[in-house]
Amino acid sequence: MKDLNQVQKALEAKAKNELTEVVNSFIQDLDSLQNKYNGSSFFYLEELPERASECKRIMCDKNKFKHILINSLIEKHLEYIVKHKTKELLNKLELI
Repeated sequence: MKDLNQVQKALEAKAKNELTEVVNSFIQDLDSLQNKYNGSSFFYLEELPERASECKRIMCDKNKFKHILINSLIEKHLEYIVKHKTKELLNKLELI
């Protein structure tokens, strides 16, 4: 790696892969449930409304559901995972 930007991108890619694996494991568990009990492979996602008349509900298949979960985890956790992994790396290099 030639510079810190490449290190940052590598840490982000590693974090995204970790989050994707969490979701893949969850989806595999859902597949097991579906195979065992013949459940549905469609999911409802709802936005909790401030008023009951404004409920927003979407139905999606398993693949769309998987991508929604991955994107949500990346949006909410990526920054923190990268910070943690950066600190671990710096500690290994004994720079801090």
